[in-house]
Amino acid sequence: MKASRTMHVPGISILLVFASTFVSYAAVLSNGGNHTGSITTNDVNDTWTFSADTGDSIILRIGEVTTAYGTFSPWIRLYSPGGVLIEGDSSASDAEIAHSITNTGVYTVVVESYVSGGAGTYNLRYANAGKPFVIPVGDEGGELTNGENHFGMIGLADVDMWTFSADAGDLIILRIGEVSTDLGTFSPWILLYGPDGSFIEQDANSSDALISYSATTGGVYTVVVENYISGGAGTYNLRYANAGKPFVIPVGDEGGELTNGENHFGVIGLADVDMWTFSADAGDLIILRIGEVSTDLGTFSPWILLYGPDGSFIEQDANSSDALISYSATTGGVYTVVVENYISGGAGTYNLRYANVGKSFVVPAGDEGGALTNGANHIGITDLADIDMWTFSADEGDTLRLRIGEVTTELVSFSPWILLYGPDGSLISQDTNSSDAEIVHAATTGGVYRVVVENYISGGAGTYNLRYANTGKSFVVPAGDEGGALTNGANHIGITDLADVDLWTFSADAGDSIILRCGDVSTEPAVFSPWILLYGPDGSSITHSANASDALISHSITSGGVYTVVVENYISGGVGTYNLRFANIGNLFIVPSGDEGGALAAEIFPEGEVDLGDLDLFEFSACAGDPIQLDCIELVDAGGMTLQLNLYDPDGVLIDSDAGSSEAAIPLLAAPEAGTYTILVFSYSAGGSGTYRLEHNGLQDGIRLCSAEVIGLDETVFGVGAEPGSTNVLWATTNLVTGIWEPAATNLADSAGFVLLSSELKTAEEQRYFKIGQH
Repeated sequence: MKASRTMHVPGISILLVFASTFVSYAAVLSNGGNHTGSITTNDVNDTWTFSADTGDSIILRIGEVTTAYGTFSPWIRLYSPGGVLIEGDSSASDAEIAHSITNTGVYTVVVESYVSGGAGTYNLRYANAGKPFVIPVGDEGGELTNGENHFGMIGLADVDMWTFSADAGDLIILRIGEVSTDLGTFSPWILLYGPDGSFIEQDANSSDALISYSATTGGVYTVVVENYISGGAGTYNLRYANAGKPFVIPVGDEGGELTNGENHFGVIGLADVDMWTFSADAGDLIILRIGEVSTDLGTFSPWILLYGPDGSFIEQDANSSDALISYSATTGGVYTVVVENYISGGAGTYNLRYANVGKSFVVPAGDEGGALTNGANHIGITDLADIDMWTFSADEGDTLRLRIGEVTTELVSFSPWILLYGPDGSLISQDTNSSDAEIVHAATTGGVYRVVVENYISGGAGTYNLRYANTGKSFVVPAGDEGGALTNGANHIGITDLADVDLWTFSADAGDSIILRCGDVSTEPAVFSPWILLYGPDGSSITHSANASDALISHSITSGGVYTVVVENYISGGVGTYNLRFANIGNLFIVPSGDEGGALAAEIFPEGEVDLGDLDLFEFSACAGDPIQLDCIELVDAGGMTLQLNLYDPDGVLIDSDAGSSEAAIPLLAAPEAGTYTILVFSYSAGGSGTYRLEHNGLQDGIRLCSAEVIGLDETVFGVGAEPGSTNVLWATTNLVTGIWEPAATNLADSAGFVLLSSELKTAEEQRYFKIGQH
């Protein structure tokens, strides 16, 4: 660092030299003052003295002001109170001695030219840390203000002394930066001394230097500023930060109170220390994220440090692009956030985001966040250090689904990260993935929940889509998306993109038999596994199913109401197209165009095709005791099909079923009651497809008479298979040969297709025949 020379002289010689030559000039050094002098060819040395106590930390620095003759190299030597040489140093421009006093007394400093015959003028600075000092007129030093800029200039041999008061436990940050270099090389050098003058710590750097210190004792501390390189001079800025104490914000600088959810832009220059604060209650969950907006000089790596209400250090993080602190407040009060550059010599612009989940927040202009809409898309952009905050209201017992997907990656890596917080601000769950992430939660308490969206990868940015689903609550279907009311028997084609959550509903009564099947019908290359989830009218989860090709749910309804069906991709990162089929057995259904199913005809054995997710529904009417026999025969196996044949009674209750790789059959049985029966044909094995033929024993759909009897003075006829709500006519004749039919009665069919028709008893007629038909 410095050119130096130490002279080791025998004790008797020192005494002789002291007596014979240290007579040119003698004066007392003033702590902190400038002491100018001249060395001539006649006056070859000057002698100075100072008093010091054991433990004092002494700095002596001498600089050449002018050279009057030859070569003048300032040379200082320090002698103990007993006249013993302690240390010496010389340099072509300025020299320094730093010494810790071991004995109380008066010390002597001798100044000469190290080069024989040289003459010139000098400035000698003396600093005794921990003792009162003076500030030379026009020089810098004195009391430091927390948070403020302290500009100064270091000339040759200059030693600026500053002080601050601190309490035991205070966390101190001192950072000094080069503003300009006026001569040679200027490397700011800061030294910290305790209230007793003892040396604590130092740092030097070619551009800016840093000391972080936790005060172990209360009192007045001393900071000394010098140039680490001999012969240089320059201008500096010294910043002092005492976390947990009141501070000022320099004019034109950044800092102060943080606003929950807001952007806080700032510029970090050399040695800059920006101080921010926020208030928090015990238990609050705090997120601080800072990102580099631009690098203006050298290397800029944002660095954030968090301090508690008592000034104690809590946590820190630094990164070349953005840094993150997540913290659960253990005590209420005002917290301090310090922003610096982690890399010496760099400068840049940053954005600091602060999130206190569970508290009211703002959404910055042009940013994303706020109230989530059930079922809607919520598109957002996550930049460096961005924190998007969303909310939704939920009741106890609600089932909540949050899914987020990467739409684009705009910088480096983007991995969507979602975090769910309860109404009290406590973290419930989190998830992240390189493409899409999901949280599923059953609300244990009602209130306003918060969702935080970030990038899990430091330094990345991208666009996301966030979907929110609260099953059992009213929802919207985004424009161009799929969802809404399911139609019994119909195809429901949908596309599942990254993070897509399609919501469907159906109404059912207690006792209904429900079948849901969802098949992958996509040609997209990404991995897609259809996933269907069924929720009750109260939003509670009932069951779910997922499969690489098609998924199946069979459920018997226990409570009437509106049910919700959620369709997603079970595999993260996949997209695809699906077909969702819904069957509510025993209720009216439709047959999709081009598909198979519907009414059976007596003499026709229908043929059909089972695709992925397909459910073929057939129906026929029967009277109690009618024989029923079914045989489903595989014609072509297009891939892993196992035929499944189900028979349901008029109430939708399963009577019998069979499955087989080539044939499924239901043997002869008697219809247990009158009404419309349902047949369901599908593939028992997931992913199977093929063609089949359904054979039967002359079954057919449509209205038919089941019984006729005399009740009182009326002839009463009972029919089944009528169209619900239709007007039906009872025709009568006494002679089937002549076939003269006359209307005998009319009535409406009920919701199950039953119709009861009565006509006046004709006692004079030996026999009477009836037929029924719709009006």
